[in-house]
Amino acid sequence: MDFGRWEGLAWQAIAQSELQAWTDDFAHYAVGRHGESVSAFMARIAWAFDALPATGDTLWITHAGVMRAVQLLSRGQRHIASAAQWPLEAPKYGQWQTVDLPIG
Repeated sequence: MDFGRWEGLAWQAIAQSELQAWTDDFAHYAVGRHGESVSAFMARIAWAFDALPATGDTLWITHAGVMRAVQLLSRGQRHIASAAQWPLEAPKYGQWQTVDLPIG
């Protein structure tokens, strides 16, 4: 996800008012003033997810944010309305995760 001017900052370095604005409009708020919204991020990941081949294995090397989006997409959820819907579980640094997709 493109975090705009938040990129590389510790969460504690971001103004509480900005974090609250993101939480209040989690789907559409452009983080870091010129960064990506969660809806735009989900759409970008969905584009690659939808291009996966119908058979065989595919390896993605990525970060936990993408894997959280993939978790939602694999369950058929393409849009989230609130921060409470964003998955908390994700692989830790250096770990891997398998996602089994429904066939059909």
